[in-house]
Amino acid sequence: MRAAAAEKARQAEDEKARLAADRANKADQEKAAAAAKAAEDARLAAEKAKQIENAKAAAAEQRRKDAEAAVAKALADKQAAEKALADHE
Repeated sequence: MRAAAAEKARQAEDEKARLAADRANKADQEKAAAAAKAAEDARLAAEKAKQIENAKAAAAEQRRKDAEAAVAKALADKQAAEKALADHE
């Protein structure tokens, strides 16, 4: 009888240890999942920031090209006006 009680007590302790280990494993898995989600969120944020910077750079390049075209047009208009004046003289 004592041996059976001791065996049941040992089994209960084994089950208690197994449950504690399961809880620890589950906590570790939850921590790993949270870390993976945080890493993915950071990657997505970095990708979005890169896209924004690329869009800003493209817009700045377009403004530069527009300004260059405006300067070229102003120069051509000036030269045309000077030529027209010279032709009338």
